[in-house]
Amino acid sequence: MADLQRKLKAQQFLDKAKKAAERGSLDIALTLCRQALTLAPHDEGARRQFHEVRIRIFRNENKGGLGLKMAELSAQMKMGNVQKLIKQNKLEEAMAMAEEIMDVNPISAKLNEFYFDVAQRTNHPEALLSAMETLAAACPDDMNLMLRLGDTYMQTGVYDRACECYRNASAKAPSARRCRGPPSRCGTEALSPASHRRRNTP
Repeated sequence: MADLQRKLKAQQFLDKAKKAAERGSLDIALTLCRQALTLAPHDEGARRQFHEVRIRIFRNENKGGLGLKMAELSAQMKMGNVQKLIKQNKLEEAMAMAEEIMDVNPISAKLNEFYFDVAQRTNHPEALLSAMETLAAACPDDMNLMLRLGDTYMQTGVYDRACECYRNASAKAPSARRCRGPPSRCGTEALSPASHRRRNTP
């Protein structure tokens, strides 16, 4: 199938997934998103929609307690298999298995850190960024995640979004790390510890 045809087909799946999610058929929406990603694995919009639906499913199911802890432990045991696939240069298979691991708990800090690392090592920057953005929206009080997302934006040159993350973090926690990029780029010199002290010095 030609690239254009694959993209068009993937978009059809995403359109259907959006409609399914709107009517509350989240399992169907998630399946459709997976089909779209099979056709367009580097599509950032598809990844983001997939992550959003998965988090909604997890929260609707209200999982917790011992059952969730055991499921997470089982998922962590699969991490070694992902590492083996990466060493064998089977990058798409590794990414697919990382997605399966994330299905267990898409808002787990430990599983997400693993996912972020796999996304980087398998050349899936769109998966890294979309996962971070979706998780940050779902967990707005996670300052470490907000700062990590800001760093990722800074590394990719998206300075306005990087600084928005740093500002949000600083607003919630004044001691949060300031923007580490050039102030002229970011306009966030006010977030640095030194300037914070100056503002609060009589």
